Amino acid sequence: MALIVISGYSDFDYVKAGLKQGAVNYLKKPIDTDELVEALQSAIEHIEKQKNYQQMADLAMQAQTRALLQSTDTQNGKNLMQKLQISRDQNIRLIGILNPKPPMELVAYLQMMTTVKGSF
Repeated sequence: MALIVISGYSDFDYVKAGLKQGAVNYLKKPIDTDELVEALQSAIEHIEKQKNYQQMADLAMQAQTRALLQSTDTQNGKNLMQKLQISRDQNIRLIGILNPKPPMELVAYLQMMTTVKGSF
C-alpha cells in the first residue's frame, strides 16, 4: 500500500501527519497533472519495492527454517530459533507432507496460520 495525501492546506502539520501515517507523497490542491502522474509512478515503485522486500524476507525465513530442520549443530539450531523468534517454551510441531494436492492451497493455508513460523 502507498498513501498519497491530497489537501487544500499547505500547513506543515498536515504534511507531518501524512508522513507519520506512511505517506509517500503530499500534493496540494489544485493538483498539477504532471505532479500527480509523478506521484502515482513513485507510489507504484514504492509498492513494487515493498513486494520485493517481502519476497526476499519470505525466502530468507524459508531458508532459515530449512537450515533449522536440517541442522545437527545444537548451537546453530539455537541461533536459528532466535532468528525465527521461536522460544524453547513454545511447542514446535513439524509436519511433513509429500506430494500435496493442490500444493498452492497448502502453501496459502500454511501462510495464514499464525503459529506456523515457516515452511518450505
